[in-house]
Amino acid sequence: MKWIYFVPLLIGILGILQGALLKNVALEIGVAHAILIALSIYFFLGIVLFILVSNNPQILPDFYAVKYPLTYYKWWYLVPGLLGFFIVLFFPQAMNQLGAVKVTILIIAGQIITSTFWDFFIEHLSFTPFKFLGIIFAILSLIFTVL
Repeated sequence: MKWIYFVPLLIGILGILQGALLKNVALEIGVAHAILIALSIYFFLGIVLFILVSNNPQILPDFYAVKYPLTYYKWWYLVPGLLGFFIVLFFPQAMNQLGAVKVTILIIAGQIITSTFWDFFIEHLSFTPFKFLGIIFAILSLIFTVL
């Protein structure tokens, strides 16, 4: 099995830990303060990564390479950052009010449904019976967990 299959698993683990810890920080110092700290770290690490990859492109796979100068820009490059901000903004409240299991199931259900439509309409991948079953199981999991 390729190591890349472990990356989404790790992202899932880190995502829940990040959300749960951010919730605890937010309860202590407030959401705005907690988000400022978290996003400052993201910003700092983004700068470090950019400098590292710019000066040593061989250190990571070509996927991470800097392909254009910083002045190259399209308006929609802002969208992932905005989406990430709202994830970080609302995650602690959801974790606080629903708990980790319900939040995780709701996230997974949303991801399965959205990714199925993305694959079909954007990536032009076929909609298979197994994908349909995945959506059904996500909805059933959602119903059994949230009720």
